[in-house]
Amino acid sequence: MLRKIPHFGHVLVDNLSLPRYWATAWTLLIGGSLAESTLKKKLTHIEAFYQHAEDGHEPGSLDDALGRQDISTVEGLLESYFVTLRNVPQIRSSAEERWRDAVAFVREVSERLTRTPEMSARLADVTLRLERLDRLYGQLRIAKRTNVHFARALPAAVLSELLESVLPGSSSNPFKSEVTQWRGYCAFLLLLHLGLRRGEALILRADFLKWERTATGRQYWLNVQTNDSEDDPRYSTPSIKTVTSIRQIPVSGIIADAFYAYLDNYRGEQNHPYFLSSMKRLCCTNRPCSGRAWARGKLTA
Repeated sequence: MLRKIPHFGHVLVDNLSLPRYWATAWTLLIGGSLAESTLKKKLTHIEAFYQHAEDGHEPGSLDDALGRQDISTVEGLLESYFVTLRNVPQIRSSAEERWRDAVAFVREVSERLTRTPEMSARLADVTLRLERLDRLYGQLRIAKRTNVHFARALPAAVLSELLESVLPGSSSNPFKSEVTQWRGYCAFLLLLHLGLRRGEALILRADFLKWERTATGRQYWLNVQTNDSEDDPRYSTPSIKTVTSIRQIPVSGIIADAFYAYLDNYRGEQNHPYFLSSMKRLCCTNRPCSGRAWARGKLTA
């Protein structure tokens, strides 16, 4: 059991209140570098392994096996402990931690013992057995990991309903202002169809669309690049995530036409160079859309 001794700290003791030998050695050699809460939790897990080892065996059997480096006995104790942790109706998350800490305790004590002169003659044999311990128990898991399945794409019905709600002029569009509807629609195209992050969309300049003539017509694209402007009026200046995010993104003709419609008919004349313009005014002029407004879901801001 776990006890706290004045001027020493936490220690494991047996049924006779005598310190558990190798657990105490582990506490002195390794536990001193741990936070008190972490040390208490690990010692509690090690105590559970001690109690399992003594269930049907002589008291002190684990300490004896570790001291002799009787790896065969230690392996048997670990195997039965693993089965005990697994053989319950409902496996708790703490069972995995108890198993990991028991294996680590055996490994760390054994590694320390191989450095002593008494064990030097058996060093090769013990090292091979420790490697076997790692192979046998290093990858075991008490509870099977559950694979979380994420939706890789929106279902067609959901996408159709979403598009209907942001389409300018739609009866299900929550915004009343035609300007706000078009700004929201362009933001939707930038984020969903072109895959831009919020900061990348907010730093797009009004002339972000590039094009060249090809044999089949116009080919459009946009460049995601850093914002080098020093006079951005926004309180929190948006930016791209990393330098590696600098890239070119192809734009279809239909989406390009929507961007041009917003630019020509709804963006209006602004004193800032950014594509998405806010409805809020500063010194009688509109401001560019801000990331803080987007975070609050206010496309009208």
